[in-house]
Amino acid sequence: MAGSFFGQPKQARDWTLRGFLAAQGSPIGLEIPEDKATREALGRAAARLFTEPMESLKGRRLDAAALDGLLVPDPVADMLRWMDGTLTADTDPQRFAAFASLAAKQMGFDPRKRSPQDAAGLLAKREKAWAKVWDRFEEANGAYDGVVKLLRLEEPQSLFERRDAYPILMERGENELRAALGLRSGT
Repeated sequence: MAGSFFGQPKQARDWTLRGFLAAQGSPIGLEIPEDKATREALGRAAARLFTEPMESLKGRRLDAAALDGLLVPDPVADMLRWMDGTLTADTDPQRFAAFASLAAKQMGFDPRKRSPQDAAGLLAKREKAWAKVWDRFEEANGAYDGVVKLLRLEEPQSLFERRDAYPILMERGENELRAALGLRSGT
């Protein structure tokens, strides 16, 4: 009897989350694709989805990227948090999964398969989507110590890369300058 109390009106089965949100005649009327990525994202974002005002959801299409966007409104900032070590699969599993999915789609970088050190190499080069991450890193003005430590381990791979992204080069230059000044002042 409980199943028929909250069952789908025209079918003899219980509601699924997607079925409930996207049913014809639903007061929300969401369009939710039936693909695997969207089903997984819907599971991750369910709690967050139900805190959204109904008016902001009516008639929307919520695919995997849109659902993950509810959990991760700023993937660029979350990339820096992940590199810094404050966003991990252990600290916030749902948000991390959503972030990783968005990073793979938007930046071509999957944090589930690659390391923060790999990300630091891409950050230093500042190509494509990584230019936005670098801009945000610069704006943070030293707020990401973990990212700075990662960048200290990076060296440019060609002469054409911008040198200012590599702290090790700056440190070498400072040491050379100190040595040169020490030689001049001693003579």
